[in-house]
Amino acid sequence: MKIVRKDVRSKKAKKVGLDEFATKNGLALEITRGDTGYSCSFIPFAEIKAGSILITVNGYGDTELAAIKDFIQNVSGQVIVLDAYDKKKRREIQVPELFYDMEVI
Repeated sequence: MKIVRKDVRSKKAKKVGLDEFATKNGLALEITRGDTGYSCSFIPFAEIKAGSILITVNGYGDTELAAIKDFIQNVSGQVIVLDAYDKKKRREIQVPELFYDMEVI
């Protein structure tokens, strides 16, 4: 008799710093101050892949730090698509669980 064993317990993925992830993937973080607070996004422009559609991803907050934390929460664990409409440049990246160290600022 053949026995097949599978380990389906969830494995805690290692958290990766936002700075490390962005540097490794050639990304920059853009923080914009508007009349109602701050917004945060990746440069080049990134969208979240949700099945067969793409969704714009940003972070918002009353402070820069709040916008960054909101952004991290929105992209962690998602697949982001860069340059989605350029067949030659398009990249899809699986985003790990991210964290942000304030000391980077």
